[in-house]
Amino acid sequence: MNNIWNLLPQLYHLMDREGELERFLAPLQAELQSVYDDEQGLRQLQSISETDPDYLKYIARSLGWQLQAKDDDERRNECATIVDFYDLKGTPYAIRLISTLTLDKLFKKLGELWTPVEGSASVITTEADANLASLLASEGTFVNLDWNDEGGYAYHYDPLYSYIVFIRIDPDDYTYGEIRPRVKAFKNLIHTMHPAGRFCYPYFICRGTRADHYKQVLLVRQELTGLRTFDDLGFWDDGGTLDGNDAPIDRSVSTKMYLDWEILDDGGDLDDEGTWDDGLWACFGLLEIA
Repeated sequence: MNNIWNLLPQLYHLMDREGELERFLAPLQAELQSVYDDEQGLRQLQSISETDPDYLKYIARSLGWQLQAKDDDERRNECATIVDFYDLKGTPYAIRLISTLTLDKLFKKLGELWTPVEGSASVITTEADANLASLLASEGTFVNLDWNDEGGYAYHYDPLYSYIVFIRIDPDDYTYGEIRPRVKAFKNLIHTMHPAGRFCYPYFICRGTRADHYKQVLLVRQELTGLRTFDDLGFWDDGGTLDGNDAPIDRSVSTKMYLDWEILDDGGDLDDEGTWDDGLWACFGLLEIA
């Protein structure tokens, strides 16, 4: 803060030989400095980049927003984009922004299977591949029919008003348990920012091409469906029964598995140092957020 004495014209400095004017202004200067320091402190508290991480939720709340990110840096980034969310509400760009923020490395592409205006700036039309087309046509064919008894429901794909969020999972860069919390955060935000009358379908793709990918692909399917085939420990530790299943990642989720591998070599025996033949494993999943 500038000192009041220094702001006075030089003439007053020359006239105040005894320093009486400067001493007279000192208490006022101190009071103004105190107010200035408080104001600067308040600015720091309200600064997204400088405030204590514990206060970020209050900044978000003042803008009518509830933070979804967990990491401090991600929470600061989310706070900084709240206004962008509101500006983009009801547009494809909002879905892309939410996808990037919540799904992070899993989000690969946003597709729209119908574009309302030819030449629109939001043209993101995408052709459905065979697996996506199959899942869309199934309208929620659950892997486990018991889900229906637990409140599962079929989705109803409408080709005129649908966005597809492509979520590609790399088996070499995947840790079990990372899908569910990200999808939960995505669903929480998408319901706030989703265009009225539109449907959003997160489409999961996980492909494996090596023997060690097989387990990862199965774990992805387990996260999506909740279905377990063995204990987490890899052996029967509960009297020879299978682990209890979790709930599916969403009550409308459908999944599809693709397995194409050889147990033995073409010669009929293990001739490559006891390893399995190369093959292809894939899991595809789709759910509806209306």
